[in-house]
Amino acid sequence: MEIRLARPDEIPLLVEMCRWFTTSPFQFDDRLEGIAGGFEPAFGKEMLYSPSTVTYVAIENQIVGFIAFHPLSPISEYAGKRIGSILLLVVKPEYQGRGIGTALVQRALQHLKNLDTDMVTVGTDLYNIPALQVYTSQGFFPRLVWHIFRFYYDRTFSLSPFVRPLNLSEIAPFVPYFSRPLSLLRDTTLRREALRTYLVEKWKNQIAQGKVFCLGYCENDVPLALMTVQQDMLAEKTLQTSQPVYKILDLIPLPQVGKQALITLLQDAGARFPASLMEIWLDAAHNDTIQTVEEAGFRLAYSGITLHASLTTP
Repeated sequence: MEIRLARPDEIPLLVEMCRWFTTSPFQFDDRLEGIAGGFEPAFGKEMLYSPSTVTYVAIENQIVGFIAFHPLSPISEYAGKRIGSILLLVVKPEYQGRGIGTALVQRALQHLKNLDTDMVTVGTDLYNIPALQVYTSQGFFPRLVWHIFRFYYDRTFSLSPFVRPLNLSEIAPFVPYFSRPLSLLRDTTLRREALRTYLVEKWKNQIAQGKVFCLGYCENDVPLALMTVQQDMLAEKTLQTSQPVYKILDLIPLPQVGKQALITLLQDAGARFPASLMEIWLDAAHNDTIQTVEEAGFRLAYSGITLHASLTTP
């Protein structure tokens, strides 16, 4: 078997190979059958054609697998380490179980070591045991389990008089409670506070520029809970939907605010943003929030896990 860098003319074939991600968040969810107009691997196309992506292919008379990765994450300077990330790992079904995936991961890790990368991250389906065995055999350890919950617009809600758009000056009380289901924020070897500060500033800029919708649950016109929502055009391309897909980025209550405020926000969003699908990604450890989104009409659609590997000698 030969493993080498992919040629530009091979990228269209690799994009088509992404259709084999049968356990991806887009193909695993059978509730999408009545929503999606098809399946187009737009996520693979975006990753593989990115100029910052490095891709290796495995050859046995033909391409039988590939691995794509980013050598250096933009957030490395804030995290205090050089962080790479594995984006895609694909092996043809009939060639699986022969060590090809392991060999591709080894080649990617060697490439990253040569670039003095300190840490590598990868995400996969929580129940994809073969992939997990490959990664853990190469020194990866679990860092975060996360869930995707989706609202399928199978219920009708009304706009709430307690919910209104928030401007940038009103989000300050929520900043201390800002968090995301991001594995790097859970890794104690990184500069987590500096990383969080960077993410907060980026969040504020997105709100100021109107790139995300910011809604608040208010009593006496005082915001008590906040939600940010963004249109997910990549998911729209992947699912070939006729209506928008929205992603809830943040759901933040102030201390002592009950779950009904969050349920009201979530259900208002279902009425405010007509769409084919709305989803939210949650840390699996946040049981109270999970129960809240379920009560608001969202359903578990996918479970994933992010793993980290250190490439530096302790």
